[in-house]
Amino acid sequence: MLIIHKLFYSFFIILFPVLSYSQIRYGNEIIYKFTNNILENLEQDTLSNFWKAAEDFSFIGDFQNALIYGGKGRQPYPDISKSDSLFFKSFHPVDAYEYILKRARNEQIIMINEAHHFPFHRVFINTLLKGLYNLGFRYYGAEALDFRDSTINQRGYPVLSSGYYIAEPQFGNLIREALNLGYTLFPYEARSFKLFRDPKLRELEQAKNIQQILSKDSTAKILIHAGYAHIREDSLGGQWEKAMAGRFVELTGINPLTINQEVLTERIEPSIENPFYRMLEVETPAVLIDELENVFSGPEGTNYYDVRLYHPRTQYIEDRPHWLLYKNKKHVYLTDKHLFKEFPCIVQAYNFHEDVDYAIPTDVVEIVNAQTFKPLVLAPGDYQIVIKGQKGSLKKFSINVD
Repeated sequence: MLIIHKLFYSFFIILFPVLSYSQIRYGNEIIYKFTNNILENLEQDTLSNFWKAAEDFSFIGDFQNALIYGGKGRQPYPDISKSDSLFFKSFHPVDAYEYILKRARNEQIIMINEAHHFPFHRVFINTLLKGLYNLGFRYYGAEALDFRDSTINQRGYPVLSSGYYIAEPQFGNLIREALNLGYTLFPYEARSFKLFRDPKLRELEQAKNIQQILSKDSTAKILIHAGYAHIREDSLGGQWEKAMAGRFVELTGINPLTINQEVLTERIEPSIENPFYRMLEVETPAVLIDELENVFSGPEGTNYYDVRLYHPRTQYIEDRPHWLLYKNKKHVYLTDKHLFKEFPCIVQAYNFHEDVDYAIPTDVVEIVNAQTFKPLVLAPGDYQIVIKGQKGSLKKFSINVD
């Protein structure tokens, strides 16, 4: 833990109607919202509203509420059969990082998914990037990247126009790491409203956009980061017919390594967790293999994905998830009482060299009152801090984390 008692560089205080720092938007959408505003937007108890609230909470670093609202409206899983239970017990966990990097040596395309309100899925991908780069992966394609941000590779860091979900701090940090390592980033989402609204056309367009990289560089090793079911390799039927991964195989003849992160992941209540997940107690991300090194990819006979990745339950340290503490990151408390003139307030930390009017913060927390201070989680370095109050107060200052 690091407590900031003294601030380096001067800071200034601005009191005026909320402007650029406090009304950070993606299009017309305010990104970093106060809790009471998020809850006010829940006009109806619908699944889509719950998921939107979960995403909004993830943007302000409130993973507990992201879990709560991400679980509302979900139906309990049915019990698994005795045969499925026995099948699952034939597998044992191995380290997920080591397994994926070992497989990656012989893979050209890796596709990995996320749940949009689970920042840990992005943290896990972040920790894979260097190992994959060392194995020759040079392209990173993200469904969340906005094609209109055409200068991201030259600029070197993500901004609000880089994509809606990328404004979540851990997604922003993932993008920074990819750029710092030397990956070429590219968007592959469908680029017209007509295509986006048609499930079949959308999946096909995504696959074609990824194929364009191979048309320029046939030996390219590519990491694809998608949401939910887009990396399914089987035939889904319905309006989709096939997901992006299945269409990609049709177009290219390349069978990607598909890794699902969002099935064997915690939920707010055991009843809505996958039954296989409830059968495991592993402290680190894991892949499940049997004695013949076959990988668990779901109930016997299913072939949706190559790998179903297990993530451990979140532990909270000083009210922040334990998985934020990677790559020498530490808790940073701002203790100067003069910094906080009103509550609630939102605290945003930006890399010092980045433009705080447009950049994605490296961490965000909401401070509800003077008794419930949450620490930022930051790596060593220089940062610009922006504190905004709900009534319009605004402060900006700089700190050093050593």
